[in-house]
Amino acid sequence: METNQSNGFEIIPKTGVGNVRLGWTVEQVKEQFGVPNDEYEESYSDGKVAKILEYTALGMELSFDEEDNFRLTCITVYNETSTLFGIPIIGLSETAFLERISELTGSKPTIEDDADSFGKEYYVGSLEMLFWIHDNKLINICILPKFDAEGNNPIWPEAAQND
Repeated sequence: METNQSNGFEIIPKTGVGNVRLGWTVEQVKEQFGVPNDEYEESYSDGKVAKILEYTALGMELSFDEEDNFRLTCITVYNETSTLFGIPIIGLSETAFLERISELTGSKPTIEDDADSFGKEYYVGSLEMLFWIHDNKLINICILPKFDAEGNNPIWPEAAQND
């Protein structure tokens, strides 16, 4: 497992974290990480469900959406020692995050959701990632797969395509 020196993981845009890849099955993730601290289902407004595995000690939550045949669709990382391009960014202030992500990507994040007192969600399309700010602090990152031209079907990383 690729971890950085403080037990965090390297976040790989459109791919996964460490050795774990978007598109994996629940069984593959459990084989890699073991039994989760919590496992539950979440229902969406369209009637679809997602199976969620929470690994508290690792600082991440993994979501397997029904519409994607319960393959790993989103990895939410909240471990402050995890890195993006080798740099720890979880825990940065909103201003520092915006500066850093603009430097790293050459583009400015767009606000996806501004929930006032609940926080803000930024989206960086070139990375297919969501960044959640709460109390002026980046608290988590959601890693998503690349999608086809219509934006409907995920394109899984190579390591997950044949599984």
